[in-house]
Amino acid sequence: MQYVNPRTGSWGTMGALVAGAPSARSPMNRPLLPALLLLIAIPAGAVERQTRGALVLEDIPAIAAQTTERLRQYLNTRQARLADWRPGGGLLVGTRFGNTRQLHLVSAPGGARRQLTFFSEPVSGGVFAPDPARDGFLFRKDIGGNEAYQIFYFDMATGAHRLLTDGSSRNGSPVWSNDGTRFAYYSTRRDGRNWDIYVADPDAPQDARRVLKAEGTWVPLDWSPDDRRLLVLHYVSINESELSVIDIRDGAVTQINPTDTKIAYGDARFSKDGEGVYLISDEDSEFRQLRYYGFEKGMQGPISAHIAWDVVRLALSDDGRTLAFVTNEGGVGRLHLRDLRSGQTLPAPSLPSGRIDEIAFAPDQPRLGINLSSATAPLDVYAWDLPARKLTRWTYSEVGGLEASNFVSPSLAAYPTFDQTDGAPRRIPAFVYRP
Repeated sequence: MQYVNPRTGSWGTMGALVAGAPSARSPMNRPLLPALLLLIAIPAGAVERQTRGALVLEDIPAIAAQTTERLRQYLNTRQARLADWRPGGGLLVGTRFGNTRQLHLVSAPGGARRQLTFFSEPVSGGVFAPDPARDGFLFRKDIGGNEAYQIFYFDMATGAHRLLTDGSSRNGSPVWSNDGTRFAYYSTRRDGRNWDIYVADPDAPQDARRVLKAEGTWVPLDWSPDDRRLLVLHYVSINESELSVIDIRDGAVTQINPTDTKIAYGDARFSKDGEGVYLISDEDSEFRQLRYYGFEKGMQGPISAHIAWDVVRLALSDDGRTLAFVTNEGGVGRLHLRDLRSGQTLPAPSLPSGRIDEIAFAPDQPRLGINLSSATAPLDVYAWDLPARKLTRWTYSEVGGLEASNFVSPSLAAYPTFDQTDGAPRRIPAFVYRP
């Protein structure tokens, strides 16, 4: 039996196609017949091959220039990623105007974005020092996508930047102390594999001191109000992590809520009195819930127990009076505000249905920065004035010249699946886009 080689157009035998092939009478040969018929049906001819860098295309039809130009508009939709509030006023955001995302300063709502960093590599992060006298911020970038991230300091007065880490290992998650004289970060400089915790003075980074030497992935989250302790997360897997407190004076490590049960923790922050920690965890719950852990009394009941959705991020105001947190409700981000003195829920802004990527309180005013994207608008920054109950849009990102009013906003639906929860079918959320 013969077949056609689809690449060369020449004829060959079945024995040439399958070395040591059994006879046609053998049952083992029967599964090959559909494949044989498929091969015969393929017309002979030369393969059209295109090479674009490392990409090799074979028999791929050319895309019409009109289609390419139309798609280019969608690919050039920009966004503004909330980085931090500047003490004294203004917002630091990440935006891509050229080939890479860089950091920009927005001085007022709707104001122009003043570009601060100009690198060929993308820049991430951007955390201002809490002391207005030190008008500068920490940021992070690598070289050529090698993921050997380095931490830099940018001086707003001079526009100059300087390297604060070793230039070769992987470093990240910089967190300023409350007095703005030091910052904590993780680094792999010891062995290139484990993430240790260091504390450094930005004016003398060469004297960085390791405060935690451990195996695995450790990340600093927050400083205690007196700047004597660090709250750190030890990530093991998506289903398991640990929270601990490091005394940076002697390196003593105390685990929060020690247990043999595997718990997944999310973000966490010290309370402003230093007596406990607000945290996100899935302990004894199907969902990740917001909780408070007191160093004297231990874990309290979930603050978000009335919400049957995952809590995905939290923020605490500088005065310690207001707690903000975001839930993921079927793919839609919902913002919640809580008065920690009265325990009452505070009014939250009515936001478009979309995803909330970041939230951050301003250091000098009762305002909350909100990073929101939706099906009808790219990722942009808004601010919620708590006393005035007023929402203000700070950035207006371009959408490649497209008419945003034509974008379709989906409706959130749900459909039942085969498994059950509490005797009822589990429902799966889905976004429905109608023409």
